[in-house]
Amino acid sequence: MSVYFLVEGRRTEAQVYPAWLTELLPSFRRVHNPQQVTRHCYCLVSASGYPSVVQETLKNAIADVNDNETFSHLVVCLDADNFSVEERLTEVHQIIDNARKADSGSWRLRAAELKFIIQHRTIETWFLGNRRMISDAPQRDTLRRYLAFHDVREHDPELMKLHPGYDYHADFHHDYLKEVFQERGISYRKRDPGHVTEKSYLEQLLVRIANRSQDLKSFRNLVDLCREIERLAKL
Repeated sequence: MSVYFLVEGRRTEAQVYPAWLTELLPSFRRVHNPQQVTRHCYCLVSASGYPSVVQETLKNAIADVNDNETFSHLVVCLDADNFSVEERLTEVHQIIDNARKADSGSWRLRAAELKFIIQHRTIETWFLGNRRMISDAPQRDTLRRYLAFHDVREHDPELMKLHPGYDYHADFHHDYLKEVFQERGISYRKRDPGHVTEKSYLEQLLVRIANRSQDLKSFRNLVDLCREIERLAKL
């Protein structure tokens, strides 16, 4: 068995997922060309955003998966942003259903299982789940205001309301994360996510979902899926 990951973003996800999958799928090695994938491999393809990832790129991913019988899973990772996970999934399935009506053959997976991981709200939302990153007594005024609005140390980042002055959750969560990092004297950029790719950062997110069963549910979906794939690989 092998896994094909299709991620929405070309910058952050394209760097973070491979780093995390080294830990979450330790039995699998990365192969960059899906045609070269063999047993216990994964490949990761990044798209140019939503909705093109499911309107166009997914069709190519299905063709890649169908051409290589070792693929057991096609995992598509998307942002929910201002939608709920359920709303985003409904929209995605509607796009796929419409595409299948027009060209059913190109959208049919022969053997692999199609899975969706919906990042609620965005991948930066998950990053905010690292409680150790936030100083006990932050000095930056903006960070103190953000913590007063929604303290991500104590409350689930995925349940944060839309901050006044922002149209999109993703933009606010990105700015919130930048403040968290700047308080520590480090930077966060989408094209260079840096610290979040480290094993220690992932470990703190795993600690959080282990200790707080209701937090970061969409991140937990990714972890649970990887653990299940690992289990199946060892059978």
